[in-house]
Amino acid sequence: MRAARSTIEPCLYEWPSPVHGRVCILVYVDELIVAGERFAAVEAIKRGVSDRFDVRNMEAVTHRIVMNVMRDKGARTLTLSNPGHIMALLQAFGMDTCTHRKTTMASGVHLSKTGERLLTDNSR
Repeated sequence: MRAARSTIEPCLYEWPSPVHGRVCILVYVDELIVAGERFAAVEAIKRGVSDRFDVRNMEAVTHRIVMNVMRDKGARTLTLSNPGHIMALLQAFGMDTCTHRKTTMASGVHLSKTGERLLTDNSR
């Protein structure tokens, strides 16, 4: 079993199995979270790890630290959400009480291109 370490996330490994499809393995201290395209792939990883180490199967993940894990078997999707981290970032930058909008302008404003420089160099 040879998994390649992610160049973006050092705790994430990917195992591209020709038989089982792609498998992602998240390693955090002494825990592994395994997700794969096929259930057989996840089982193969678990067998490979348990052959070398004393392990316990903790079943399906529902949350990890402050991350929520939502699994929809019917749609075959896995959604990760980290609301605690997002809120901490908003608070750190004083944006936790801001009202969200798709744009930062008043609603109903119509823009048109005039070809003029509307901003002075001092106001950029």
